[in-house]
Amino acid sequence: MTLSHLVLVGILVLVAANIAWNSWRSGRAFCPPLPQPYRNRESLENVWQQRFSDEKTRQEADAVLTMLCDAFSFNSDDRYRFVPDNHLHDIYRGCYPRWKLWKLGDNIELESFSLVLRKEFGVDLSERYPEGTLDEIVEMVINNRPTKG
Repeated sequence: MTLSHLVLVGILVLVAANIAWNSWRSGRAFCPPLPQPYRNRESLENVWQQRFSDEKTRQEADAVLTMLCDAFSFNSDDRYRFVPDNHLHDIYRGCYPRWKLWKLGDNIELESFSLVLRKEFGVDLSERYPEGTLDEIVEMVINNRPTKG
């Protein structure tokens, strides 16, 4: 075996180990785990149900949380580990802390989330970006709902 073969095998082993590690931590292959402040929480679905009491608003809150998890590549089963008061920027900073030079973020998750909100609900996230809470984003979706008439 040549040196280039050994390097290639080493890279493949590292990639496979990373996928296995993240799968074990997140419960799903190719999904990174939630950032530490959210990872150890139990499901807070009851908080969301209290905040959005009727079925339609609960469905919209669920859709927003699912879109958030999709944008960040989190396991969507973990969507209720977030609470309405969580700030979008804090979730992003949990994934990409500033002090880790090898984890410099490019905001692609936030951009993806913003684009899918605009496409699905016609909501422009730029007015609440990046300080908006998940609760405020769901309220924007509810307020942008087309009225019957």
